[in-house]
Amino acid sequence: MNDKSPHIRYNTPWARTTQSMNTRKIENAVKKLSTFLEKFTDTDIYSPESVSFSIQKPFYGHEDITPLLKIKDDLLKNFNPISKNLPTGSLFGTEQKIEMSLGEYDFETRDTEKLIEFMIANQPFQKYSIETPSLVLSYTFKLFNPDNQSVVGKGRFLVWIKQNSKINANLWFDYRTPNEKFWKYIGQIQKQVPFKFDHANLRHATPKRDGSDFKLNKL
Repeated sequence: MNDKSPHIRYNTPWARTTQSMNTRKIENAVKKLSTFLEKFTDTDIYSPESVSFSIQKPFYGHEDITPLLKIKDDLLKNFNPISKNLPTGSLFGTEQKIEMSLGEYDFETRDTEKLIEFMIANQPFQKYSIETPSLVLSYTFKLFNPDNQSVVGKGRFLVWIKQNSKINANLWFDYRTPNEKFWKYIGQIQKQVPFKFDHANLRHATPKRDGSDFKLNKL
């Protein structure tokens, strides 16, 4: 099926951006993600397209960042990032520059397994007014039917591995209509995806007459 054919999509709603992976424990989120990728796609959890690590700076100056600095030090002692970034912003109503993060680092994909182990070993993370440290993994893959290993679509995941891990999911199913075969496949994957599969997020995509894009309709 080409990219202009009718198909069915599952997208995390724009208003929410992400969905919970429904567990506080990092090892449980990793297991959920790994199981789905191995059973239904042509990739695995240790083969992401990109790997980054984010340590956000608390909003409030009175919060003790010592535990975050220790995580940063341990991270850089054990891993060599291929790039570093310290985003800055301005105080409201002034031109004074402030650091928005304690560090955002990109790593080689071959470090994925050990970075996941690092996250598991360092949990639980102290609570702050910001997100806890996050390992961010991106995946692009083909979707398979496990019954016959035929390709039935494609997908993209952006995953934040952390306490209360979350995911942005985009799935593209190569079914022209929501027929019996489609619903059978959905029945196979909906209990295996690493998030709550909400049928309300499914859309039937049909090409617009001018061929510029797709019209999306709820099923």
